[in-house]
Amino acid sequence: MPATLDAIIIGCGPYGLAAASYLRAAGVETRVFGQPMSFWENHTPRGMLLRSAFRASYIGSPGGELSFASYLDSFGIEPEGPIPKEVFVGYGKWFQARAVPDLDRRSVEKVEAAPRGFRVIAEDGQSFEAARVIVATGISRFAHRPAVFRELPPRMLSYSIDCGEPARFAGQRVAVIGGGQSSLEMAALLSEAGADVEVIMRSRRIIWLRGSVGLRERLGILGRAIFPWTDVGSPPFNQLVARPGLFRLMSDRTRTWIDRYTMRASVARWVQPRLANVRLCQSRNVCAARSVEDRVSLKLDDSSERIVDHVVLATGFRIDLSRLPFLAPDLLERISRVNGYPRLNGVLESSVPGLHFIGAPAAWSFGSLTRFVAGTDYCASTLLAALRHPARVPDTTIARQDPAELRAL
Repeated sequence: MPATLDAIIIGCGPYGLAAASYLRAAGVETRVFGQPMSFWENHTPRGMLLRSAFRASYIGSPGGELSFASYLDSFGIEPEGPIPKEVFVGYGKWFQARAVPDLDRRSVEKVEAAPRGFRVIAEDGQSFEAARVIVATGISRFAHRPAVFRELPPRMLSYSIDCGEPARFAGQRVAVIGGGQSSLEMAALLSEAGADVEVIMRSRRIIWLRGSVGLRERLGILGRAIFPWTDVGSPPFNQLVARPGLFRLMSDRTRTWIDRYTMRASVARWVQPRLANVRLCQSRNVCAARSVEDRVSLKLDDSSERIVDHVVLATGFRIDLSRLPFLAPDLLERISRVNGYPRLNGVLESSVPGLHFIGAPAAWSFGSLTRFVAGTDYCASTLLAALRHPARVPDTTIARQDPAELRAL
């Protein structure tokens, strides 16, 4: 029988990297599977900029030793303006080379229960056993595709995570569906690449973000009291979202309401001037979508019609653990779920002892912070507490400290 590892992490994006850095620094025997930063590199469009502020884009590490600032300093770069995704991907790979140099780049075929915890089977059939499994596979499998678009052939329909190269749509008429950051930024990128773009959204207005980090700096002590460094949500709920342990203690109904409020579709204000050549169709739903020869006919709820060459869906993500193919059916059945999300205890552990979920699947229990890079530090340090002190639930303080104040800087 193979030796049992302390932990196996599945996924090598920001959350998997942060968890690995914390566990390994504490001497926890940990194996990490996945391709580093694969979602960010392969499923976000060329030219995309991060909506999160610089300070909220650090990947968690003990003492901040692998901070974003340290990465930029190594190249003599000063952070200025929104962060290009290519720079963030470079940071993630730099982080991985230092925190997980022995990364196992194979995909995981199956996770099943075993006498000493779990058996994890790699794509080539090799198996490993671990006392704990930490699922950090991101959101790519949870893209929401509304039923009205399901009959369209793949050559006419893409999701925003499939449009890595906007330039391939140059000269085409494209409809982008959705009213949030990914929709409006995708529309801007497509337009800048030479496409004729219209955005169709249900919302009657766009919520433009004002940049709370800038206000935090300008207002000094008052700004720090109003705006936490995590940069998620707006007052007064942003302070609650910055305290995931406290958020988890609230009732299911309250958590759901606050999460919906803080996750309303919104767009960074720097996108606005880039939409000069993009048509916006607001307060409208697509009622029918069908292919007509080589084009797409979209019928809207006001009886109008759009004829386009391609449709890009930017309609969000819906967590549903049943869409993770590596979870064995009997293991999946044992996981207590609410609307597809796992119900987690105070150390991010599901109803299956030793099986943890971090990142977006933790949002129902811990709030919106876990959907953003700013939540990596909280989740990673909480996991470490689970291994060191299994019976102790972490406190409800703010998600550690402002990364700019970490001693590494």
